[in-house]
Amino acid sequence: MTKLPQKPIADVRKLPESDQNAAAEALFVHIAGEPRYRLTEEQVREVRRIRKNLRVGKTTLVSPRQMSAFWKKRGV
Repeated sequence: MTKLPQKPIADVRKLPESDQNAAAEALFVHIAGEPRYRLTEEQVREVRRIRKNLRVGKTTLVSPRQMSAFWKKRGV
């Protein structure tokens, strides 16, 4: 077995029980290959709104450089 999953699994074990259960559920879904989580209609509308705003230039994405500066400013 690869050692890669060991750190995230150790981190999950430190979480509250409900968060551990949510992480386990997400892992089970991934392994099964059957996405059980779907966007709500409201979430779909929000994605469409954002995509439209990106298309018409009302919204822009930040560059990796800008994102790096953002996190650096916050000590991350």
